[in-house]
Amino acid sequence: MRHTYHFTKAHEQPFSKKRIISLLKIGVPIGFQIIVEMLTFSVGAVMMGWLGEIPLAAHQVAIGLASSSYMISLGISQATTIRVSHQLGQNDYKSLKMAVFASTHLVLLFMISMGLLFVLARDYLPLAFTSDSEVVAVASGLLVVAAIFQVFDGLQVIMLSTLRGMTDVKIPMFIAFAAYMIIGLPTSYGLTFILNVGPVGIWYGFLVGLGTAGVLFFFRFKHNLKGKT
Repeated sequence: MRHTYHFTKAHEQPFSKKRIISLLKIGVPIGFQIIVEMLTFSVGAVMMGWLGEIPLAAHQVAIGLASSSYMISLGISQATTIRVSHQLGQNDYKSLKMAVFASTHLVLLFMISMGLLFVLARDYLPLAFTSDSEVVAVASGLLVVAAIFQVFDGLQVIMLSTLRGMTDVKIPMFIAFAAYMIIGLPTSYGLTFILNVGPVGIWYGFLVGLGTAGVLFFFRFKHNLKGKT
């Protein structure tokens, strides 16, 4: 059966203040979430710089490796957002839940695998970036922490993307701010500069922030599904 499709050019679309406002209500909180997360890691890098050039170089090596694995999880999470929005539109919460848990299991399995790689090859992976033995030694210690926060990073990115697919963005925005700026960064500062844990203290703060965000996003997702499945 042949279908005929009719398309309207962008300049022929009528101006809709209501649609613009609805997009801003979703887009602005998402943008704020991203700013908060990026700001957290940027401030962490600044604090690492206070410790000297070697810790800062090691931080750049470790964050480069962690970011590489994060990109895979991010891609899966974007697909999850689309899938969740489709199932939400059909009011099919059972399939929505199945899709989210499938994505979560996939990401956690991948992140655990990468974490094991970071631990087992922690003395060799930094050599792809530098031959400085001092930098490699510090980066090796950071990768052990990265192996743990990889799991929570995967959890938080999947849960956050799921909430976006459900158009739940306002509460997650406040959760992100509290987890990263009120809990994560102060933990990094306290461990590193008050308790003198060293460069790894900043990454423990990342771990605490990501872990808090991931768990709270998960409970927010469970709250949204209450009574619907």
